Amino acid sequence: MKSKIIYCINFIWTSFVAFSFPICFGLIYLNITGHAKGYSYDLGSEKDVSIMLGCVELLIWLALALPSNIYTFRKTLRKGKAYLLIPIAWYIVLAVICLMITFGGWSEYAKEVFHVRKIELNGNEDTDIVFYNGTEYLSGLFYCADDDRRIIGRIDHGARVYTVGSDTSPQYLLIVGRDNSGTFIAEGASVPTSGKITKILIDPGIRSDNSQYLSSADEIAVIDEITNLSGEFQTFRVDNYYTNGNAFYYVYNNSNVSCNENYGGYIAFTEGKWIYAPPENRPVWTGECNGVTIEALVIDDEEIIEKMCRTDMVKYIDYQK
Repeated sequence: MKSKIIYCINFIWTSFVAFSFPICFGLIYLNITGHAKGYSYDLGSEKDVSIMLGCVELLIWLALALPSNIYTFRKTLRKGKAYLLIPIAWYIVLAVICLMITFGGWSEYAKEVFHVRKIELNGNEDTDIVFYNGTEYLSGLFYCADDDRRIIGRIDHGARVYTVGSDTSPQYLLIVGRDNSGTFIAEGASVPTSGKITKILIDPGIRSDNSQYLSSADEIAVIDEITNLSGEFQTFRVDNYYTNGNAFYYVYNNSNVSCNENYGGYIAFTEGKWIYAPPENRPVWTGECNGVTIEALVIDDEEIIEKMCRTDMVKYIDYQK
């Protein structure tokens, strides 16, 4: 009798956990992804606190949910594997009921938690022109950091649509599909190519993880020191252009976007030296496993090197510290 009472108590508790799972998952997910106050609010410096809070919430939820679920499933399994389908189906039903009561269904839940909704957009990542909210966008290459783009929804065939700037009338759209991606700039808009440097993107791409950038005044000042170096250019061989160095691009006037015209140069560690190649000195590919030769200046100022090595510019460069 005692074991049956314990089983019933655990089953009731696990049922409550299953019912509340969509709510708990939503809160934890929003915190861990740095959107504790929703997608329309920029947490700024509070983002780290949000992520830490989400991790704590996840640990608490696991501590409350796992023991009873393990106990319930083990006890049920003793009656036969087929009996496991009963609590599983029951938990799914409870979670669905919670979704219907609190959010009105999966689509609204996905919109609130994952900020994903179907949007009306004429065109896709493979076209030269798209139309969104009455604005024409022309295909035009730009780069941006992941932190500066916001997903606004999906289009018919599943591609994700991101904006840089306003959700309703953005100047820049990024459409990421399964096999291709496209960047689009509103008619009459452009990527700033001069002005105040407010960010430096490190090896940006369209589909890749563009989370590396420099934005503090001290970090930008270090790169400014490097790009103002003078001396005699030497020819260097870089065994792997991507792992031994980083290209970087300037972002001007808080626009949060850059382009090929804003290429600032290439910094690498090769032959036991730090080198800097300005924009006019492009690499010559050797055809051997991403190897290149490049005309560059040696960075031999120890103070500059020390400051540079404290930034993300060299975070993923393979060098002997």
